[in-house]
Amino acid sequence: MRQRLMVIHGRSSLTLFLVRSSLSFFLSLLFYSLIFIDSFLKGLFHRGIMMSGSALASWALVNDANDVALQVAQAADCVHLVGDRSDSETILNCMRDAPLERIEQAAAKVGRPATFRRFRTTFGPSIDGVVIRGQHLSSPSSSSSGPRKRSEDGRPTYDCLFGVSGFESTFQLSELASEQGLDGVERDLLLRAFVADTYRYHQTEIFLTLVNEYTDWERTTQHPVSIRESTVEALSDGQFVAPAILLGDTLTSPDRNSYFYVIDPAVTQVIVFFL
Repeated sequence: MRQRLMVIHGRSSLTLFLVRSSLSFFLSLLFYSLIFIDSFLKGLFHRGIMMSGSALASWALVNDANDVALQVAQAADCVHLVGDRSDSETILNCMRDAPLERIEQAAAKVGRPATFRRFRTTFGPSIDGVVIRGQHLSSPSSSSSGPRKRSEDGRPTYDCLFGVSGFESTFQLSELASEQGLDGVERDLLLRAFVADTYRYHQTEIFLTLVNEYTDWERTTQHPVSIRESTVEALSDGQFVAPAILLGDTLTSPDRNSYFYVIDPAVTQVIVFFL
């Protein structure tokens, strides 16, 4: 990366990283990665702009990477039981020697719609304890205290601008739902799937709380369009807004500038907050 930057810019460091959506969680991972702290990559960049994404989002990390890897190995016919268990070294050697086409076919089987989780990532980065340390990065659903502030553990912070643009989860609806709205049954299916993919415990209580908090009880009848908007708001808050705010809390430092923005698509207005 340093060599490439030297060729393009004539210098070996970036002043600014600008990323959006899924790439924003990648930049978040760089903030937490020990490779960028303790190695020759230290000082590679100094500022970051993260739009609609965070490594603290439930969809950003794979929490069961070992299970997914085992499923891929089984689909690639690389798991041969010895007694009641399989030797991990044998599995790894088989996966290394397997043709790329077989691995791709196995991965496609694991990631097909029958096993695909709508609001989670099947393939992606995970907390490996080497590049990404678990004590510095954990999702809100798996930690009661949340990630520690970087200023508290002595690790460097960065100037950052981060935020959301409202109704981030619209893309998760079907074309028909986007145009005509949702009924109560469709809303419940979406929210139940989100809760099941995001939380391990108290799923029923969380689902009922979401329905209660994101229902306009002042309306005597719930129109499909209003149900659609409240559902998108709930999904957007859970997958984008809350993780972005939590990320900002971990990155704030007295000696660094942090800004949080909100874009309201209804009025095409940007509101920026200084943290």
